[in-house]
Amino acid sequence: MKQTFRKISSLLTAIVVFLSTMSFTIDMHYCGDILVDSAIFEKVGTAGAEYMLSRDFSLMGSYDSRFGGGAGLSVRF
Repeated sequence: MKQTFRKISSLLTAIVVFLSTMSFTIDMHYCGDILVDSAIFEKVGTAGAEYMLSRDFSLMGSYDSRFGGGAGLSVRF
């Protein structure tokens, strides 16, 4: 029973992670009041990295094809 519960919870966790990492956008382009173009799914390129400075601090950097690059300091407490 315990092993079956563990397998089911592992499968549900994997499904949640998969669905939460899926990305989509809705783009609509207007010319005045007239809708000219619309797209629901857009190919998005992303990359990111995190470097642990210590147990509580890390440096983060990421790039998104729609928004550009960014960097930051992450603090855990």
